[in-house]
Amino acid sequence: MTKHRHRCRLSESWKSYPPPVLEISCTAPRTVTVVWHPSEVGTDSTALPPGIAGIAIYVAEKATDGTLGPYQWIGIDSNSPYYHNVGNAETVTNVYRGQWYDKAKRYGPFGDPVEVAVTA
Repeated sequence: MTKHRHRCRLSESWKSYPPPVLEISCTAPRTVTVVWHPSEVGTDSTALPPGIAGIAIYVAEKATDGTLGPYQWIGIDSNSPYYHNVGNAETVTNVYRGQWYDKAKRYGPFGDPVEVAVTA
């Protein structure tokens, strides 16, 4: 008796999607709201594109001299918005960026960075 191997092929259509667009705002002291949506022209939907499982979100702190620290992964999200609680004692400037990932945890390109002042 011959055993057959069945391989599940995942769709690679997710690679064709542009990176997500982030809308960042400081909604309360030490709280940043990250709203994300597909970057297709003419949409403001927060629905995930087909084949996409969610978005990975990263943050870096920007120094007063303008230099950017290393990006830190802060979480994954599949239901916009994402709330980031920042442990700052004074006003800081944070820069956020995101990238899609699929169910196999393959990551797409990063979207444009967005910065926001986070109050203490």
